[in-house]
Amino acid sequence: MIGTGYCRKIVVVSRDKGYSAMKDYWIERGIAGEQIILKSSIKSGIIASNENSIRRKQIVAESAQVSIESEYAKYKEKERIKKQLENLFAHTEFADVLPKICELTEMEKKPRGLYLGSLKRFGREDGTKIYRYIKQEGTIF
Repeated sequence: MIGTGYCRKIVVVSRDKGYSAMKDYWIERGIAGEQIILKSSIKSGIIASNENSIRRKQIVAESAQVSIESEYAKYKEKERIKKQLENLFAHTEFADVLPKICELTEMEKKPRGLYLGSLKRFGREDGTKIYRYIKQEGTIF
């Protein structure tokens, strides 16, 4: 329950989408909308509350470390794909456009997007050949 004069933020932790009605209820009774925060986890609720506490600082610090770890994993995956493409196209007529092929595979994460992107960048004939090389390799997607 919220007493008269309560001025701190309220965090409702739920993955349920039905809590927006509860938020509307409290707004109608004079609690400001920005005081009520709907989040799907306790961790994201603590971060969103902007409270000046040790636990929030610890969670923010842990989140920063996780971000670095996830970015490093993305980098390693990008390098793995680049190496595969180098091996795949090393002795083909497309070895000279390898940087463009790598750029294309970074932008397009699904086969359909890769196919259409290769057609746009390299033309119908070469784009189809490049796509087939990548598709036959099968480990990029």
